[in-house]
Amino acid sequence: MKNVNKSILRKFLSLALGLALASLMSVASSAMEFETGEEVYISNLHHLDDDLFAWSQKVVVDGQIDGDLFAGGYGVSTNGHIRNSAHAFAFKYRHTGRIDGSIRLFVYECTLDGFVGRSALISGNDITIGQAAVIERDAVITGNTIKIDGTIKGNTRIHGADVKITGRIDGNLVVEGQKIAIMAPAVINGDLTYTTPDETNLEIESGVVIGGLTTWKQQGANGAEEEEKESLLTLFTIQISKLLAAFLFGVIVLALFRRYIDESVRQLREHFTVATATGLLGILIFVAGLAILIMAAASVPIGMALISGNLAPVGAIVMALSIVMLPITSMVAVSGGILFYSGKVVAALLL
Repeated sequence: MKNVNKSILRKFLSLALGLALASLMSVASSAMEFETGEEVYISNLHHLDDDLFAWSQKVVVDGQIDGDLFAGGYGVSTNGHIRNSAHAFAFKYRHTGRIDGSIRLFVYECTLDGFVGRSALISGNDITIGQAAVIERDAVITGNTIKIDGTIKGNTRIHGADVKITGRIDGNLVVEGQKIAIMAPAVINGDLTYTTPDETNLEIESGVVIGGLTTWKQQGANGAEEEEKESLLTLFTIQISKLLAAFLFGVIVLALFRRYIDESVRQLREHFTVATATGLLGILIFVAGLAILIMAAASVPIGMALISGNLAPVGAIVMALSIVMLPITSMVAVSGGILFYSGKVVAALLL
């Protein structure tokens, strides 16, 4: 159980980073609404024609949002209509409304009893897909206690400790856990592949319909394969961390320099050639500044070595140039880096 919890935690954190990155890639270039406070409430009389970013103790959406929803807080509820996708970071999340796009959740407790028009990516501790829930495409669910009573129309991958399924899955099901129970009136129209410590850890009740093949894989049977997965997961987490750093930088730029970002978007649209050339020039400045910075830093020990020898005058000149160039090239490299990351933010907004 300890190894399972560690594996769940690693996947839990990886999904969280992935969700943050996905949020950046989903930002629309038109407009955004930012809401904070003790409670953010979008009543059924509200109709937002853009994206909503909400951070509060409690976020409730009963109205309509034509863009994406990005919500964070203790409790998040989506009971209205979201025409694009929903992304939530919360302790408790409940969905009883309609989401036309995908849903990406990083929560502790999750209850889905509504419609999702595309795929679902859910990571949490206690996850329930209720009888009224419909997910139109694939689903990836990672947690501790997972209960599926609703309908998933695509392929489904589940990783949990205690998994119970009574709903309908129209695609293939891949499930890994300590204890798996598939109870009537469950229907799995594709293949069932399950991974457990022992083959008897799967319980299939009479009346369950499985349309494809049922295959068992022993948990932890291939040590080398597991180690490879661990290393790949570590590498993936590191790469996602780097991308998350760029995302956080983009959020800061959007918050502090929104007016300049809007102007950059306008310039890219109206003067694409000039704006692109300027961006490339910024990257070249950054690369050149970084190269000179490395050379200047490397020349410091060289200068110190020459000063102590017969070429003391030459060493003094090298040291002086190095000392002068270090702050200049540092500033150039940082400025070029800011231009580079700002360009990435603008490109994401345009996409």
